[in-house]
Order: sequence, then structure tokens, then C-alpha cells
Amino acid sequence: MTFHFAAQGQFNIVIGYKPGITDFGVNNALLENYRPQEGTLEKPFAPLRFIHGIELGMRFKTSNWGFETGWENMSRDRDALTFMSSSESFLAREYQYSLSSFRFGVDNYFGQFSVGSSLLSRKLSVKRRIGDNDLNVIGDRKWGLQFHMQWIVQRGDVVSLAIKPYYQTGLDAVDLEPLAHDLGVVLSGESPYSDLMSVWGISFVFYNGRP
Repeated sequence: MTFHFAAQGQFNIVIGYKPGITDFGVNNALLENYRPQEGTLEKPFAPLRFIHGIELGMRFKTSNWGFETGWENMSRDRDALTFMSSSESFLAREYQYSLSSFRFGVDNYFGQFSVGSSLLSRKLSVKRRIGDNDLNVIGDRKWGLQFHMQWIVQRGDVVSLAIKPYYQTGLDAVDLEPLAHDLGVVLSGESPYSDLMSVWGISFVFYNGRP
């Protein structure tokens, strides 16, 4: 059901699946350089190159303009395995990544297509799994931007589908030094632990009613 507003526009509920290819160069360098203090590293960390999740929101659309607010969360886990010869056992080390955002965006529509941008309040959360508990390693919130295009591939009276290629990046770099400390990794260079945490992707968005 679509909610109409003063015959000038309409409200839509937004639900989407959001995958993305990451540009987390500093983070991946930290994972790549991890070496356990004891034992033999049998399975190293794989680089974090893909992340995915959901987006939820509300949109108000006039004839040519749309204004959208919402929330999204993309996540992925990474783990390494160390063989402890002293106990003839394996020790797992697992990190849970979450990149969540509150957003406010504007789109300019022309037919089935639109271009737009969003201001993001992004939070990178990194937790290390310890048994049944989680150790909070990073919880850093920064401002970011997203630029996107949108193609409404199917219009329906009940549900409509849109494909949205996007690029998002931070306006300020995230501090990854707590992760470096937790891994016991030291990188060289100027500001070696700062990363904008950029993501490229295509999200698949469902609107109730006709968008």
C-alpha cells in the first residue's frame, strides 16, 4: 500500500539487500600480517573484500524528487586457525565486522531512472569472538557520503523493484589502531592505521506500491 500526501507526493517503505566490494586496504594489511605469538598459523585470515546486509527506510517522492531516510547494516566475519603443538589442538581467532549507517538522501528522478546522494552517519564495529562472549575492539562512528544511480526495473501496485549501483566512502578515516593492537601487528608509514573504508556495490531495493 502506498501512502499519499496532500495529492502532491507519496510515502513508500523501503526494504533492500545490499552487497558490496570493499576497499579496506589497511584492514586487510593488518589481517595479512597477523602472526600468533605461539603455535603455527595453519589458516591465515582471508582479506575482507566482500560485505553484505540489509537496508530499511522511508521515502517521500514528488514528481521528480525523492527524499529518503533509513538505516543499513553490512557485515562479514573473518577467522584464522592456529595449531598448538603443546596441546595437539587448534585455536580459532574470529573477528566480526559490521558497517552500519543512518542516512538521509535526495534523488532526482527522470522516468524509471534517478541519480542521488546520501549523507551517512557510519559506524564500524569490530568484535572478537571469545567463547560465548564478544570483545569490542572497534566502535568508531564517522560521517560519510554515498553516490548512486537507480533503475526501477519493475513497477507494481503492491511491490516495485529497483536496482541501485552505489559508491560510499567516509568523510573522515576510521582509526584501526585498536585492531592492530589486538592482533599484535605493527605497520610502517604515515598514518598507517587510518582507512576511509570505501564500498562499491549494487543494492536491490523493494518499495511498497509504485515508486
